[in-house]
This record gives sequence, C-alpha cells and structure tokens, in this order.
Amino acid sequence: MIKKNQKANLDILSLNNDGYGVGKIDNQVVFVPYSLPSEKIEATIINTKNRFAIGKIDKIVISSTNRVAPLCPYFGKCGGCSLQHLNYSKQLEFKTKLVKDMLKKFGNIETEVLPCISSQQWRYRNKIAIPANSVLGMFRKNSHDIIEIDDCIITQEWVGPLLRAFNKYIREKNIPLYNEQTKQGLIKHLVARSLNNQLLITVVITTNNLPNKDKLVEELTSNFSDFGLNININKLNNNVILSNSWKHIYGLKELKSNDFGISYTISNASFMQVNDEIKLAIYEKVLSLITEKETVVDAYSGAGLLSAIVSKKAKRCYGIEIIKEATENANYLAKQNNINNLININGDCGKELPSLVKRLLNENVAVILDPPRKGCSKSVIESLSLSKPNKIIYISCSPDTLSRDLKLLLENNLYKIKFVQPYDMFPNTPHVETIVLLER
Repeated sequence: MIKKNQKANLDILSLNNDGYGVGKIDNQVVFVPYSLPSEKIEATIINTKNRFAIGKIDKIVISSTNRVAPLCPYFGKCGGCSLQHLNYSKQLEFKTKLVKDMLKKFGNIETEVLPCISSQQWRYRNKIAIPANSVLGMFRKNSHDIIEIDDCIITQEWVGPLLRAFNKYIREKNIPLYNEQTKQGLIKHLVARSLNNQLLITVVITTNNLPNKDKLVEELTSNFSDFGLNININKLNNNVILSNSWKHIYGLKELKSNDFGISYTISNASFMQVNDEIKLAIYEKVLSLITEKETVVDAYSGAGLLSAIVSKKAKRCYGIEIIKEATENANYLAKQNNINNLININGDCGKELPSLVKRLLNENVAVILDPPRKGCSKSVIESLSLSKPNKIIYISCSPDTLSRDLKLLLENNLYKIKFVQPYDMFPNTPHVETIVLLER
C-alpha cells in the first residue's frame, strides 16, 4: 500500500485526462503533474486515494525529448495552464488521442478521430477574470491562494498594461482588496474582455460605489484608446464572480463585432468563446454542414449568435435556450440583422425539443447540440431517438459526456458517425472542443 510522503522512482507511461503523467508502484496508479511519458523521475507521494495516488516531482532523472521550457514564469504555481512543458505538436496529439480514448472508454465507440485543429498557442484568450484574496492574481492549483501576476501569456497583449494600470490605482489610492478569510475588503475580481481592439473592463466590488474612480479612468485612458469601465456589485460570500447588479462608469457599454455577416454586441456578462480563432473555425465548419433545404434546430442556443449565422443559410432555424435574458438577446439579435426565418424558444431543451421535433416530422431536419459540460439531458437524447432528425451536429467541450451521449444516440443503429474533429480551443491546457457529425 502506497503511503503519503513515500519516496518513489517512477517510469511515466502516459498522460491522463488532466495531462498528469501516469506511473505505477506495485500495480497501483500514481498521477504526477508536470511529468511526461518516457520520463524517469524521483517523486514524493503527496496524497493517497483508494484507487490511486498523487505524486510530486523531486527530480527528473531522464527527460522526455518532448519536454520544452515553459514560457510563463508562473507555470507550476498558477493553476491556469498545465501543459506548457509539452511541445505544442504533442499537445495536439494528446488531445486527439484523448478524444479517441474517451469515445472507447465511455461510449464503447471505435472510430477515426481527425487530427486536432491547432490554434495560436500564445496570446489567444480574449477574456480574463482575475480574483483577489489580499493580492490580485491567479489561483494556485486546487486552492484559493493567489499567485500575484503581472501578465498572462495565454491572454491577449492588453492584460499586462491593464494589470499595471489597475495596480497603480489601488496602490496610490489605498484601495483594499477582498480577503476571503476575513470577508473584508472592496475589490473581489477584475474582469476584462477584448474584441476587435475594444476592451471592456469590470471591477467586481462589495459596496455600491468605487472610490476614486476618476483616478482609475485616468490610468486606463493613458493605456487604452477604446475601452469601457463598469462595476459589478457582488456582496455575497460565494464563488460566483458576477451578480446582476451593474453600473456603467466610463466609455464603451458593449463590444461590437460581425461574424459571417451577423452584426452583434456583447458585454462582460455575455457568454462568448475565449478563443476567437477557434470559435470562427467551429462556426465555419458547422455552417458548411448545413444546406439551404434544411430546417435547423439549435439546441442550447444561448444568446443566438450561431442560430443567427445558420439562419442565413438554412431554410428555417429554431433556437432553444433556458435562460430568459439570453433568449431576449437572441430575439434582439435577429431583429437587428433583419432575420425572419429564426424562431427563438425560451425553455428547457429537454422539454421543448421533443414537442418541436414532433411538429417538424415531415421536414428535412438538422439538429445542432451544443450543451454545457454536463452534456445532454436524458429527455433530449430520447427525443432525438424518437424524432430521428436526418443530421445531428454535436459540439462538445467534454469528451467524456460527449462519449456517453453518442453511445445513447448510436445504440439503435439509426445513425453513423461521419467524422470526429477536435479543436484546440485552450492551448497549454488539457481541455479540448470537438465536433461530431451524425447522419441517418
């Protein structure tokens, strides 16, 4: 039995779903963060469970040829990235294999998986949420301790100047940062998002007003030409970053953009993929799979951007979204873009999809599934199995729930997989997006 604080010499055999190296002691699995396959390491066991243990590298005895020097000075401390030490081409291979392995493990599906489509490895994130716990920075892995940072090299270039300007403001005006232990302090988070060289900045605070806000505007103005500043008032002691209480302070109120002929606006409260390059690649792929003769149902449609894009090509489109404000935004988006063949439905996808597909039984239907990480509800899968749309396009952010859902969709032999395509939405992390096309 492996014991905590035990020393061990390990041969690293593979990477697990989280990108941890996998070794064994007497046939018991040991996961070791920041280790790589083919490496020999000396490690200390820092945690033990019934079925596995967690180790920490003490020394790399034989290093992998795929190991590279991480560019970030906070790598191994900050919990944001866990694969910077792995050559980027090998990161892509890892994600391709991860999807293939998860399909086999959770879905009993053996199929070809296309090579993961790459992204810009650095400076790809268009959004960051920086927490405060006495200092401003990023969480240590698996903790709420904060590593103070002055840049984040997977976030676009504006993040360094933003942090410097904001830190100057809080130092000069003695603005207290929130402390999780004492529940005291003013500033809980700094949130920012960029689009087309526009920047929206949100300061999350525990009171109704931000002191000396003119000084903050002055510092920001000296660094950015096209930005907006607002505050979000969050007095609750929980892990939710944003509340529903907002105040606009200065400049832009929203960001404006245009994708595939659809003009839209977003705020810091809106959902948008953090990687513009891969977002556009996924939307382009989905659009290429739709024909002018199809009626498209966009399940889990959010604020309706993909629905609007698809409606420009499809015969007709329906969007289903449970959050009322998102449906209202989707309706506004359709109106602003003069879209007349899109109907947005506010409700639970598990309840609305079955009744909708019954009404569309005589039509050539394609369904887009883009569920949250937990995957599709049982009722959604059942409604698809009963209604038998001609085509299902599944966009997934979780290979294990994707595999579970595909297993259910394939079990009656109604569908076949046409392709499985991973996308690297989050370079330097183990996360992967995937598109799967199912056809009758």
